[in-house]
Parts: sequence; C-alpha cells; structure tokens
Amino acid sequence: MLAKNVNFREIVPSDNQKIKSIIRTDLEEFGRAIPGSTYYDTVLDTLAQSYDDTPRAAYWVVEVDGEIVGGVGIGPFPFPGTAEVQKFFFTPAARGKGIGHAAFDIAEAKARDYGYTQLYIETFNNFKGACGLYEHVGFSRIDHPLAAASHPACNTWYVKELV
Repeated sequence: MLAKNVNFREIVPSDNQKIKSIIRTDLEEFGRAIPGSTYYDTVLDTLAQSYDDTPRAAYWVVEVDGEIVGGVGIGPFPFPGTAEVQKFFFTPAARGKGIGHAAFDIAEAKARDYGYTQLYIETFNNFKGACGLYEHVGFSRIDHPLAAASHPACNTWYVKELV
C-alpha cells in the first residue's frame, strides 16, 4: 500500500543538493560509492537543469509529508527506442512502502508519452530490494549492458518492453 501524503513532482533546481545527498548516501550504504557509478556523476549538482535541457527526459522528486525522500528519472539511451531509468534512489525510510512502484508507474507512462518502446536500467546486484522491484514491475534481467554503459561499474542490467 502506498504511504499517505506522497507527492510526485518534477525536479526544480533547489532540489539538486537533496537528491544528490540521497543518491550518494544510498551508494555509500551499499558499498557502491565507486568510480563508474552514479556517485561521481558531475550532473548531480545541476540535475534539474540537465533534465530541462534534455529532450524526452524528465525527473520526478518524491516527497512524503513535504520531505524529499527520493526520485526517479528517464532519459534517452543510445539504443533505438530506449529510455534509461535514471537515478532511482530513496531514503531507507521510504523503501518498502509502494513509493518506488508508484514512481515507476509515472516514469513508464511518461516514457510511453515520449514514444519510447523500451526501458533500460543499469544497477548493482547487491541492491536486492531494487532488483526485486524491477522484476515485480515487469523488467527482465539481461546478462550484459544494452549498449555503451553510462555507468560502467554497474554489474546488473534490466529491460522492459513498452509495446
């Protein structure tokens, strides 16, 4: 069941540092604050502006009781018809409450609106809860990156057909 008082909205520049903190804290928690991971993405400081400047891309901040607890984005990936699910991270307190599932529903709907036919995710195999969620919402695990990996440290990949 989805937590009460949950709000999904598009990211604005004043959210950048909070989302950056959530992403980095999660990666540290799972021992993945390593080169080639999202931890070192320079775009984290200007995330809102980056999504605003990228066609067919969007990022949603998730709030519970007015507090930012995570987010998810989609953006073009260098494989035909494919959007990458990006920077899907949540605070520990927000996990397991249906928030991630609801965020995926929003991201998938927007990907369809943008005309994408497939979603792609790069992640780590020790993100057990996230990997379980990906499979629960219809992603299939593949044994290699779909194209040139945007985060070469990742060791687990998923796709979902939208057609």
